[in-house]
Amino acid sequence: QHQMFGGLFRVTIFHYKVQFKSVRTHLLLEEPLSPDMPLKKAKKLVYDAILGCRAFVSNYFNGDARGFLVRLRNSHGDAAIGESLPWAPDTILQVEVPLPGRIRLIRNGKPVAESYGQQVQFPLSDPGVYRVEVFRRKRAWIFSNHLRLIKGESSS
Repeated sequence: QHQMFGGLFRVTIFHYKVQFKSVRTHLLLEEPLSPDMPLKKAKKLVYDAILGCRAFVSNYFNGDARGFLVRLRNSHGDAAIGESLPWAPDTILQVEVPLPGRIRLIRNGKPVAESYGQQVQFPLSDPGVYRVEVFRRKRAWIFSNHLRLIKGESSS
């Protein structure tokens, strides 16, 4: 949080309480949790998603991010957040967001492409580690974990 002083008054902006209500971590589980699911199984699903980097972060104040999707697709198959896919010349990265936004593609830590909308496909010409950032009304909204496009014939 940040405190500003104006004469005799002190004002706190960006309260932690407000920020903690806004920032959400979304886990991509292999199956939905249910109230009757054994705790051991639920923990395993959550831990597996975290260990597999199958997650993204959103700022809820800029919109509900449920329904966000990032996927690599090519002749070898497809891969979701946290997964790898062998490179092929027909590779695309597909992005779907629940509300229109500015979608930025990051490769190896550097921005390489940008588009606006709800459904975007980026053709990929090189292997690398990719992720996506989405902005609404010039504000950060969604940040995905990585997807790896690798050289060679096998994926992990």
